[in-house]
Amino acid sequence: MARISASHTAGLDLLDQLFFNQILVHCLFNQERRWLKSLAEDLDRELTDKGMAGVQRQVVKHGVLCLMEAELSDSLFLLKETYPDNVPPLPEDITMERLEESERYKLNFFEGYVLAVLSKAHACDKDVIIDITNNLLEKYAQAPSTVRYRLMERMFAFEFVAAPIDCFAWLSRMGVLKSVKHPGAALTSCHAPEFLPRLALLCEFNVLRDHIRRQVKLGTQAADVSVENIRKIVEISDKTIRLLSENKRKETDVNNMASTKNSFAIIDLAEIENPAKVHLFFARLHAYTVRFRVFQGSLASWVGMLCGGTVEVLQQSQDKKIPIFTGEFNEGTSTQEVYEQMSKRGFEITPRAIYDRHRDFKETALRAVTIYYKMKLFENAALPPDVKDLTYEAVSWQCECLTPTPRRNVSSPS
Repeated sequence: MARISASHTAGLDLLDQLFFNQILVHCLFNQERRWLKSLAEDLDRELTDKGMAGVQRQVVKHGVLCLMEAELSDSLFLLKETYPDNVPPLPEDITMERLEESERYKLNFFEGYVLAVLSKAHACDKDVIIDITNNLLEKYAQAPSTVRYRLMERMFAFEFVAAPIDCFAWLSRMGVLKSVKHPGAALTSCHAPEFLPRLALLCEFNVLRDHIRRQVKLGTQAADVSVENIRKIVEISDKTIRLLSENKRKETDVNNMASTKNSFAIIDLAEIENPAKVHLFFARLHAYTVRFRVFQGSLASWVGMLCGGTVEVLQQSQDKKIPIFTGEFNEGTSTQEVYEQMSKRGFEITPRAIYDRHRDFKETALRAVTIYYKMKLFENAALPPDVKDLTYEAVSWQCECLTPTPRRNVSSPS
């Protein structure tokens, strides 16, 4: 069996992140989507008024969303209202005022770091990012916590509905993902021109979050969870334990190795169609972190699962529901629409297979993301952007337990 490359693993991690957000935003969000739609319109108007165009427009838009995510975040101490028995009280020598000052410092540090990286790496105008951010903050301060939390990721999913499929096609064409079933040479790009720059910026921001957290020493406060402590709460598999151990080892390496200490991965946005540069970028991404995936299937099973998720996205977006699958005469169904969109991109998968994967999707990935969403509604807090999403990790640790019901071998849906 061929060894899986670092870039391949990072590519699947990115696919899972995009898939997770696609499910959350387009299958579970309701009122939240109205907020995201309003923000997308306001942001585009501001960018146009500032004369922003091309790649720079996408860099500035990304920067605004990153700063808004920080500015609209809540105090970590807000979790005490949700978990009064689990969040310890403040030490006697720490007042709420000092806590607020400390959190404000960390947010300022985060925002300054993001602006510096975008300015130096992508030559963007910091002042434009700050001006647009300030113009939008007041209106969106009242948005639900589920919108404000991880705002940059949620907005990306809202803007690019087909992001997981288009990312798979791009990574296959670049040779990062080498699928025998869906070879990159046979795939066609159907994404908008702004998709790849924003996708690359999202990847950069993923590692930048962790890098900034290490810089402000938040790791020991909010990120380290031992296997022993997890086992006191839930049963976890050997595979999950190995991933936890690998993440811990990587965190040690990142903090101490000369090649990773005080660094993070970036890519020249002019090189995002250069296979060698993209390979190197994804290998670098893998050097910093490992993702606990919601969908833990093989590369060969990913396209089917993505198609199953896309069927559900279509179902949720329709005011008048249309059939999912009708067998031999399948025109006008959701599976037929997904089949046609996949064929346009060069993927070979039948409507029947898409139907089967949709049923599997509802019993696995959709269930996991639904649990996450309900937990986030219960928490009702948009935590700072440099704090790990421990809610996600708690859900993903147990995703192996979610398996689809065995199907009878039938020729048409029941």
